[in-house]
Amino acid sequence: MLRSFWHIYTEGGRVVVLKKRINIPKSGLFLLAGIIIIGITGYLVFKKASANQLEFYPSSCLGNWDGVGVVMGAPEVPWGADLSRFDVLNSAVYKGGDRSIYCGNFLVKETGDKIFKSAKLRLSANYLVESNIVIPEEDGEDLPLSNTQTSTPTTTTTEAENPTDLPPDILPTPEGSLEKTEPATKPNEAEVLEQIITPNSPGQPEATDSETSGVFPQFNLLLIANAQESDPPTPSSTPSSTTEEKRNEISMPDMIMPISMPDPSAPTVYHTPASNEALQLSYSMDGENWRALPAVSLENLREDIPLPIETWEEVGKIQILIKGSLNASEQATIWLDGMAIVIEYEEEVRNYTTPQYEQPKKEPPVIVLDENPKHSCRIEPFTKEIHSGEKTLITALLFPSSPQISRTIELGTLPIGISGSLSPAPTSSSTPSSTIPLLINLYAGSEASPGSYNSILLYSENQENGGKSYTACQFNLVVLD
Repeated sequence: MLRSFWHIYTEGGRVVVLKKRINIPKSGLFLLAGIIIIGITGYLVFKKASANQLEFYPSSCLGNWDGVGVVMGAPEVPWGADLSRFDVLNSAVYKGGDRSIYCGNFLVKETGDKIFKSAKLRLSANYLVESNIVIPEEDGEDLPLSNTQTSTPTTTTTEAENPTDLPPDILPTPEGSLEKTEPATKPNEAEVLEQIITPNSPGQPEATDSETSGVFPQFNLLLIANAQESDPPTPSSTPSSTTEEKRNEISMPDMIMPISMPDPSAPTVYHTPASNEALQLSYSMDGENWRALPAVSLENLREDIPLPIETWEEVGKIQILIKGSLNASEQATIWLDGMAIVIEYEEEVRNYTTPQYEQPKKEPPVIVLDENPKHSCRIEPFTKEIHSGEKTLITALLFPSSPQISRTIELGTLPIGISGSLSPAPTSSSTPSSTIPLLINLYAGSEASPGSYNSILLYSENQENGGKSYTACQFNLVVLD
């Protein structure tokens, strides 16, 4: 079979291998060319469709969300990024209640010849809803942890197991056990909490996501377990009042939120929320009259919202109001890194044609009438009436200085909507040979405006010296409705 594809020749002690020529039918070439053309066309169309968008960002934002100032300008987090990219350093935070953000002064770039098509509002945002699964502690509090903690510990230590599986001597105790006098060697609870929630000092690098999710939770549980193991308290049937006072005294930083310990049978700590209204959106062109936009739920938080604006000027005037509509009891947190007004546009199509050369316009010559001409003219009658859409005739008589001399007759400027021409008038035996009769044909179009207008008949003769002698006769035209 190999020999059917190759021909082997021996020439002067060397082997020459000739590959068999492959013949491609012409129909295959046409098919290949068609596929290439379709691919290139599709790429260009897709590129044009994806590129015909402009984004405009707000230059001023006010409100009572935490960190509202970071919403101004272009978002730091890419559109559609996951929750791990959002934090209090690059996003405004909303945790429920009646809180709002006002943004405006969207900076409009140079639009050039772009044709405005449609507008929509895009939010760079994400959300987190806390699970109902909690970690039991000695005072009944959830273990505080940074909002970036979203995974369970990966190492298999006794501290990370379900509290019900711990030995009896380190099981969490009811809240009432706090009333028992603690020995001097037992770590103070406030110090333990302070170690847990105190952020890194300026000289220490921040922990990465992997470090936070794998080591930090076990370290917190270990501190609490050791504190309990030093002197196990006696359970009490009723919670004490001192526990309630301690709840009010301990305040967590804004960037710290409680997190739940996962149940062994549950795959994740957080659950997907049901569809509900999370944000109410409105817009205004003057800051006084506000109109509602479609409400946003947690599930469609990152979907574009259509905006009813139609011009580039309205982009610079529009103001956006985002009002939170979640209850604090829902334990939901929304991060907003930024927003943009996204404009879809079309490029203006220009028909480029070969420019045609145009003669420069010449100023009309200045004609000076001869004070003592040897030729003359007369129009009868002097005044003529005409209705819109009608025709009329005016007779002009020329009196040349000589029958053989060369002459020129021109009709002067007529009013808008009036057209005219000259033609020889019929003669008879009674017409003097020294007189040349002419007819002025006039027509009034529909665009002719009623009124009284004057025009002239310009009559010139050539002189022996090569010049011309001019004279004129005037007539009056009255246009009626």
